[in-house]
Amino acid sequence: MLIGKKGEAKTAIETADANSITVRGKDLCNEVMGHNSIGEFFFLHLTGRQPTSDQAFFMDVLVVALAEHGLTPSVQAARMTLAAAPEALQGAVAAGLLG
Repeated sequence: MLIGKKGEAKTAIETADANSITVRGKDLCNEVMGHNSIGEFFFLHLTGRQPTSDQAFFMDVLVVALAEHGLTPSVQAARMTLAAAPEALQGAVAAGLLG
């Protein structure tokens, strides 16, 4: 069953080849990693532009707020799944998402 159009998938967000990964027109290894905080990168990824200093500050605040969910059942499921099978990270992610 085909969903969507036939042909090669195209995106303006990321491209990759044997030598590089480009995210929103920036080389991931040389221009993004080590130069942007996670909040700055998230803003770039969503909007396609670098944030102002105020936008970067609030994105970092939001990322911290999102990351701190405490000991909810889905977090416990993810932690226990990862502890049982650390080689299968995707299982822990699924456990956290599905609860």
